[in-house]
Amino acid sequence: NEYPDIIKFVRHLRDDKGYNIIELTPKMKPREVWSKYGFPLISKAQAEYIDRYRKNPVYALEQQKRAEAKGWAFGRVSDRWKYLIYEPYHTSNLCCDILKKNPAKKYEKETGRHPILGMMASESNLRQTEYIRRGGCNTFGEDGGRIRSTPLAIWTDKDIWEYIKERNLEISEVYYKGADRTGCVGCGFGCQFKDDTRFDLLWLLYPKYYEMVMNYTNNGHTYREAVRKVMQVTGKKLPDESGEIFFPID
Repeated sequence: NEYPDIIKFVRHLRDDKGYNIIELTPKMKPREVWSKYGFPLISKAQAEYIDRYRKNPVYALEQQKRAEAKGWAFGRVSDRWKYLIYEPYHTSNLCCDILKKNPAKKYEKETGRHPILGMMASESNLRQTEYIRRGGCNTFGEDGGRIRSTPLAIWTDKDIWEYIKERNLEISEVYYKGADRTGCVGCGFGCQFKDDTRFDLLWLLYPKYYEMVMNYTNNGHTYREAVRKVMQVTGKKLPDESGEIFFPID
Protein backbone atom coordinates (compact mmCIF):
# COMPACT_ATOMS: atom_id res chain seq x y z
CA ASN A 1 0.00 0.00 0.00
CA GLU A 2 3.09 2.25 0.24
CA TYR A 3 5.98 3.05 -2.06
CA PRO A 4 8.72 0.41 -1.76
CA ASP A 5 11.05 3.27 -0.77
CA ILE A 6 8.87 4.09 2.24
CA ILE A 7 8.70 0.47 3.43
CA LYS A 8 12.47 0.11 3.00
CA PHE A 9 13.12 3.32 4.94
CA VAL A 10 10.78 2.45 7.83
CA ARG A 11 12.30 -1.01 8.22
CA HIS A 12 15.78 0.52 8.05
CA LEU A 13 14.88 2.77 10.99
CA ARG A 14 13.51 -0.22 12.88
CA ASP A 15 16.15 -2.85 12.10
CA ASP A 16 19.31 -0.76 11.70
CA LYS A 17 18.61 2.28 13.87
CA GLY A 18 16.65 0.59 16.64
CA TYR A 19 13.49 2.70 16.37
CA ASN A 20 10.50 1.31 18.23
CA ILE A 21 8.26 0.72 15.20
CA ILE A 22 5.19 -1.50 15.01
CA GLU A 23 3.68 -2.31 11.62
CA LEU A 24 -0.12 -2.36 11.42
CA THR A 25 -1.78 -4.52 8.78
CA PRO A 26 -5.34 -4.09 7.45
CA LYS A 27 -7.67 -7.05 7.12
CA MET A 28 -8.00 -6.56 3.38
CA LYS A 29 -5.52 -5.86 0.60
CA PRO A 30 -5.99 -2.76 -1.62
CA ARG A 31 -6.97 -4.98 -4.57
CA GLU A 32 -9.72 -6.57 -2.45
CA VAL A 33 -11.01 -3.25 -1.12
CA TRP A 34 -11.27 -1.69 -4.58
CA SER A 35 -12.92 -4.81 -5.97
CA LYS A 36 -15.58 -4.86 -3.25
CA TYR A 37 -16.21 -1.17 -2.48
CA GLY A 38 -15.00 0.87 -5.45
CA PHE A 39 -12.16 2.96 -6.81
CA PRO A 40 -10.74 6.02 -5.01
CA LEU A 41 -11.39 8.81 -7.53
CA ILE A 42 -11.59 12.64 -7.52
CA SER A 43 -11.43 13.32 -3.74
CA LYS A 44 -12.48 11.73 -0.45
CA ALA A 45 -15.51 14.02 -0.24
CA GLN A 46 -16.66 13.54 -3.83
CA ALA A 47 -16.10 9.78 -3.64
CA GLU A 48 -18.21 9.67 -0.48
CA TYR A 49 -21.06 11.63 -2.10
CA ILE A 50 -20.96 9.44 -5.22
CA ASP A 51 -21.03 6.28 -3.10
CA ARG A 52 -23.88 7.69 -1.00
CA TYR A 53 -25.84 8.53 -4.16
CA ARG A 54 -25.53 5.01 -5.52
CA LYS A 55 -26.55 3.36 -2.24
CA ASN A 56 -29.47 5.65 -1.38
CA PRO A 57 -30.38 7.81 -4.39
CA VAL A 58 -33.54 9.29 -2.83
CA TYR A 59 -31.74 10.59 0.25
CA ALA A 60 -28.70 11.65 -1.75
CA LEU A 61 -30.85 13.58 -4.23
CA GLU A 62 -32.48 15.48 -1.37
CA GLN A 63 -29.05 16.35 0.03
CA GLN A 64 -27.85 17.33 -3.44
CA LYS A 65 -30.76 19.70 -4.04
CA ARG A 66 -30.37 21.24 -0.58
CA ALA A 67 -26.65 21.85 -1.12
CA GLU A 68 -27.22 23.31 -4.60
CA ALA A 69 -30.02 25.60 -3.33
CA LYS A 70 -27.71 26.99 -0.64
CA GLY A 71 -24.75 27.23 -2.99
CA TRP A 72 -22.68 24.79 -0.95
CA ALA A 73 -19.65 23.13 -2.51
CA PHE A 74 -19.79 20.35 0.07
CA GLY A 75 -22.56 17.79 0.42
CA ARG A 76 -23.09 17.32 -3.30
CA VAL A 77 -21.55 15.73 -6.36
CA SER A 78 -19.97 18.33 -8.64
CA ASP A 79 -21.56 18.58 -12.07
CA ARG A 80 -18.55 17.32 -14.00
CA TRP A 81 -18.28 14.20 -11.83
CA LYS A 82 -21.96 13.23 -11.83
CA TYR A 83 -21.27 10.74 -14.62
CA LEU A 84 -19.52 8.53 -12.01
CA ILE A 85 -22.87 7.88 -10.34
CA TYR A 86 -23.95 5.90 -13.40
CA GLU A 87 -20.71 4.15 -14.36
CA PRO A 88 -20.63 0.32 -14.29
CA TYR A 89 -17.83 0.44 -11.70
CA HIS A 90 -18.15 1.94 -8.23
CA THR A 91 -16.40 4.93 -6.69
CA SER A 92 -16.00 5.26 -2.94
CA ASN A 93 -13.84 6.66 -0.13
CA LEU A 94 -13.93 3.49 1.98
CA CYS A 95 -10.37 2.40 1.18
CA CYS A 96 -9.03 5.05 3.58
CA ASP A 97 -11.12 3.66 6.42
CA ILE A 98 -10.36 0.00 5.75
CA LEU A 99 -6.66 0.27 4.90
CA LYS A 100 -5.55 2.99 7.32
CA LYS A 101 -8.05 4.29 9.84
CA ASN A 102 -9.50 0.99 11.06
CA PRO A 103 -6.13 -0.67 11.85
CA ALA A 104 -5.00 2.51 13.64
CA LYS A 105 -8.19 2.77 15.71
CA LYS A 106 -7.96 -0.92 16.60
CA TYR A 107 -4.40 -0.34 17.85
CA GLU A 108 -5.53 2.71 19.85
CA LYS A 109 -8.27 0.68 21.52
CA GLU A 110 -5.95 -2.20 22.35
CA THR A 111 -3.12 -0.05 23.75
CA GLY A 112 -4.90 3.04 25.09
CA ARG A 113 -2.47 5.19 23.07
CA HIS A 114 -3.46 8.22 21.01
CA PRO A 115 -1.99 9.28 17.65
CA ILE A 116 0.32 12.08 16.60
CA LEU A 117 -0.39 12.57 12.89
CA GLY A 118 1.75 14.24 10.24
CA MET A 119 -1.09 15.91 8.33
CA MET A 120 -0.81 19.52 7.15
CA ALA A 121 -3.82 21.81 6.69
CA SER A 122 -2.31 23.05 3.42
CA GLU A 123 -2.56 19.60 1.82
CA SER A 124 -6.25 19.90 0.91
CA ASN A 125 -9.39 21.96 1.44
CA LEU A 126 -10.81 19.11 3.52
CA ARG A 127 -7.86 19.11 5.93
CA GLN A 128 -7.92 22.90 6.16
CA THR A 129 -11.62 22.80 7.03
CA GLU A 130 -11.04 20.06 9.62
CA TYR A 131 -8.23 22.04 11.24
CA ILE A 132 -10.43 25.14 11.53
CA ARG A 133 -13.31 23.07 12.89
CA ARG A 134 -11.10 21.47 15.54
CA GLY A 135 -9.76 24.88 16.53
CA GLY A 136 -6.10 23.92 16.68
CA CYS A 137 -3.53 21.15 16.46
CA ASN A 138 -4.75 19.17 19.47
CA THR A 139 -8.15 17.69 20.24
CA PHE A 140 -9.01 16.02 23.51
CA GLY A 141 -12.11 13.97 22.82
CA GLU A 142 -14.70 16.68 23.43
CA ASP A 143 -18.22 15.47 22.60
CA GLY A 144 -16.92 11.96 22.10
CA GLY A 145 -14.38 12.95 19.46
CA ARG A 146 -11.03 11.31 18.90
CA ILE A 147 -8.07 12.35 21.02
CA ARG A 148 -5.19 13.21 18.70
CA SER A 149 -2.46 15.69 17.86
CA THR A 150 -1.51 17.13 14.45
CA PRO A 151 1.56 19.25 15.26
CA LEU A 152 2.43 19.86 11.59
CA ALA A 153 -1.02 21.23 10.74
CA ILE A 154 0.17 24.83 10.44
CA TRP A 155 3.42 23.95 8.66
CA THR A 156 4.01 24.45 4.92
CA ASP A 157 6.16 22.41 2.52
CA LYS A 158 8.83 25.09 2.87
CA ASP A 159 8.81 24.70 6.65
CA ILE A 160 9.20 20.95 6.34
CA TRP A 161 12.21 21.11 4.03
CA GLU A 162 13.89 23.83 6.09
CA TYR A 163 13.53 21.70 9.21
CA ILE A 164 14.92 18.61 7.46
CA LYS A 165 17.98 20.51 6.24
CA GLU A 166 18.49 22.36 9.52
CA ARG A 167 18.45 19.12 11.56
CA ASN A 168 20.15 17.03 8.85
CA LEU A 169 17.34 14.48 9.08
CA GLU A 170 17.40 11.18 7.20
CA ILE A 171 14.34 10.75 4.97
CA SER A 172 13.18 8.24 2.38
CA GLU A 173 14.93 8.34 -0.99
CA VAL A 174 11.63 8.67 -2.84
CA TYR A 175 11.45 12.34 -1.82
CA TYR A 176 14.70 12.93 -3.67
CA LYS A 177 13.32 11.09 -6.69
CA GLY A 178 10.54 13.64 -7.14
CA ALA A 179 7.72 12.68 -4.76
CA ASP A 180 6.17 15.60 -2.87
CA ARG A 181 3.91 13.35 -0.81
CA THR A 182 3.65 9.61 -0.47
CA GLY A 183 0.14 8.47 0.28
CA CYS A 184 -1.23 5.15 -0.84
CA VAL A 185 0.36 3.98 -4.08
CA GLY A 186 -2.13 4.23 -6.92
CA CYS A 187 -4.65 6.41 -5.06
CA GLY A 188 -6.69 8.43 -7.54
CA PHE A 189 -7.71 11.28 -5.23
CA GLY A 190 -6.47 14.41 -7.04
CA CYS A 191 -4.99 12.63 -10.06
CA GLN A 192 -7.18 14.77 -12.32
CA PHE A 193 -5.28 17.97 -11.54
CA LYS A 194 -3.06 19.04 -14.41
CA ASP A 195 0.03 19.51 -12.24
CA ASP A 196 -0.34 16.12 -10.52
CA THR A 197 2.46 13.70 -11.43
CA ARG A 198 1.81 10.69 -9.17
CA PHE A 199 1.21 8.21 -11.99
CA ASP A 200 4.10 9.60 -14.02
CA LEU A 201 6.38 8.99 -11.04
CA LEU A 202 5.03 5.50 -10.34
CA TRP A 203 5.36 4.49 -14.00
CA LEU A 204 8.88 5.90 -14.18
CA LEU A 205 10.17 4.30 -10.95
CA TYR A 206 8.10 1.13 -10.66
CA PRO A 207 6.49 0.19 -14.01
CA LYS A 208 5.46 -3.30 -12.82
CA TYR A 209 3.80 -1.83 -9.73
CA TYR A 210 2.07 0.75 -11.92
CA GLU A 211 0.75 -1.93 -14.26
CA MET A 212 -0.47 -4.07 -11.34
CA VAL A 213 -2.47 -1.17 -9.85
CA MET A 214 -3.95 -0.21 -13.22
CA ASN A 215 -5.24 -3.76 -13.60
CA TYR A 216 -7.19 -3.75 -10.32
CA THR A 217 -10.87 -4.27 -11.09
CA ASN A 218 -14.36 -3.43 -9.85
CA ASN A 219 -17.43 -5.03 -11.44
CA GLY A 220 -15.21 -6.38 -14.20
CA HIS A 221 -13.81 -2.95 -15.15
CA THR A 222 -10.18 -1.95 -14.66
CA TYR A 223 -8.84 0.94 -12.66
CA ARG A 224 -7.07 2.07 -15.82
CA GLU A 225 -10.43 2.51 -17.53
CA ALA A 226 -11.81 4.58 -14.64
CA VAL A 227 -8.71 6.76 -14.22
CA ARG A 228 -8.43 7.35 -17.97
CA LYS A 229 -11.98 8.71 -18.08
CA VAL A 230 -11.45 10.94 -15.03
CA MET A 231 -8.26 12.41 -16.48
CA GLN A 232 -9.89 13.05 -19.85
CA VAL A 233 -12.21 15.54 -18.15
CA THR A 234 -9.24 17.81 -17.42
CA GLY A 235 -7.34 17.00 -20.60
CA LYS A 236 -4.79 14.61 -19.12
CA LYS A 237 -3.55 11.20 -20.20
CA LEU A 238 -1.93 8.31 -18.42
CA PRO A 239 1.85 8.39 -18.93
CA ASP A 240 2.10 5.03 -20.70
CA GLU A 241 -0.71 6.02 -23.06
CA SER A 242 0.52 9.51 -23.91
CA GLY A 243 4.16 8.61 -24.54
CA GLU A 244 5.17 11.60 -22.39
CA ILE A 245 6.21 11.93 -18.76
CA PHE A 246 5.03 15.16 -17.17
CA PHE A 247 7.66 15.03 -14.50
CA PRO A 248 10.70 17.22 -13.81
CA ILE A 249 13.90 15.17 -13.71
CA ASP A 250 17.01 16.92 -12.33
